[in-house]
Amino acid sequence: MQEKAIKETKKRGFTNFPYEVYRCRIPETFPFFPLHYHDDFEIVYVLEGTLDAIIHAQRFECSAGDILIIPPQKIHGFFQYKNTPCHYTNIVFSLSLLESPDSEIFKKLLKPYENDQITVPYFHKKETLFNTEIIESVISLFENRHEAVLKPFLVKSDLFRIFHYLQEIVSAGEVKLNNSELYANKLIPVFKYVSENYKNPISVSDAAQLVHFSESHFMNIFKKVSGTSFTNYVKMIRLENARVMLLSSDKSVQQIADECGFEDISYFIRSFKQYIKLSPLKYKKLAVI
Repeated sequence: MQEKAIKETKKRGFTNFPYEVYRCRIPETFPFFPLHYHDDFEIVYVLEGTLDAIIHAQRFECSAGDILIIPPQKIHGFFQYKNTPCHYTNIVFSLSLLESPDSEIFKKLLKPYENDQITVPYFHKKETLFNTEIIESVISLFENRHEAVLKPFLVKSDLFRIFHYLQEIVSAGEVKLNNSELYANKLIPVFKYVSENYKNPISVSDAAQLVHFSESHFMNIFKKVSGTSFTNYVKMIRLENARVMLLSSDKSVQQIADECGFEDISYFIRSFKQYIKLSPLKYKKLAVI
């Protein structure tokens, strides 16, 4: 999952099978995956270590065996926990994968996830009932990740099983959005703005005006939702995009710094070394090896 930060627009899998499973290691794959959102449904399963996750303004310390459920349009990111390594998998798919023509079940029970009409708990520890009910399906999806297109009925049956138990939670009607999550919804235009404009100068004033907040109120709310300052968040997005460009393009370090919104090359190099523990040039050379 090394695509453009914030609103991910990547098409998953194949046109008629929008489904992918990623295997990630922090810090080996990337030091962190900054806050972003997309239109797909996502299931995260921690295989080893501890993962620091933020989902729609809520922070979770996830250990091996824990599961995260992330519906579409939820702002989320993954970070290293106290300098310890973590190995996890992301199962990411479009809900259209489970749609059939004129399906009332899809319209009634799955489509509302796309419209943010259903609220479910994001974090499910290893020993919880929901986790134990779906863990076999999650492991099956992970173990069959390379043959998913060849096993569409198995993949879909595992996903339907997960949604069956999610529906039991939804039917109980006990989950409500808290104030922080409501603020996260209001900040989505800001995340979109950063993803589309990180190459250009971005100010706190610009962002605050988007959501009709005063600058001080905006900075306070943004930190509550994201766990970091707005200025630092913009820098994280620029650094992550720079990291991807270093891996995927032949452009010089200076060109990449310019295209990612860094006006000062020395500041870019210094920030990148703090982020990745290597200079941009050394990181680019290692990526080629």
